[in-house]
Amino acid sequence: MAFKSAIYKSLVRSVEGVAHRVLIGINWTAVEGSKGTGLCHTAVRGSNGCRDLPDSGNYCGRKLQDLSQMIFSDNPFEKSIAFAAINAHYNRYDLKGDPINGLELAKSHGADTVIIGRFPDIDNRLPRAKVVDRGFNLNYYPEESAKMLLPKAQNVIITGSALSNGSLPRLLRLSKKAFTTLVGPSAPFSQILFEYGVDAISGFVVSDTNKAIKTIMEGGATRALQSCGQKFTIFRTDPAPRN
Repeated sequence: MAFKSAIYKSLVRSVEGVAHRVLIGINWTAVEGSKGTGLCHTAVRGSNGCRDLPDSGNYCGRKLQDLSQMIFSDNPFEKSIAFAAINAHYNRYDLKGDPINGLELAKSHGADTVIIGRFPDIDNRLPRAKVVDRGFNLNYYPEESAKMLLPKAQNVIITGSALSNGSLPRLLRLSKKAFTTLVGPSAPFSQILFEYGVDAISGFVVSDTNKAIKTIMEGGATRALQSCGQKFTIFRTDPAPRN
């Protein structure tokens, strides 16, 4: 199973801290820790396996390490909490990086860029890129096309949600020859990802937790969260061989 992959075990192993608040909104799930607030896309209601959470009212106050172990849960909402808890550890309030949007890294590669996931205004930002998306859209490539497109790409951009849906390990194996960037608010700023084929992480650090919590409670999506923190990118610099 994807979540048994070494990349997940490595991420979970280092998680520390306690969850002060846990919130599941219709678009985003948030976990507030002592040193950071983590975000993850909320599981889609009605999707396979979605049901009531087994321990509602008791997730807050638990160790982030305990919550992060729920990536192995069969409940998709608990998985969302787990990845938000992981990000609460890695996406710390004091973290700094290069103020570059990860999508900008692909401009020079044009048609040799493959994008996994649908990003806002991506058709105008990178009109020559090949976009692979799970949803039905005649302008994009279907999910099964990744096996053909990624090995030939010079530049690959992967949505951070690929980590929480379990597809990231396979996508990274297919992208070994490309410069690969993980992009989105749910991407953890962890050096561990560099060991498994990620070259750059372009994520989001919450700076105003109260505002972020309120925005999520009111159904805010990615655009609404932008005023609650900062987007930036960190790069892999270690030339050592990757796993």
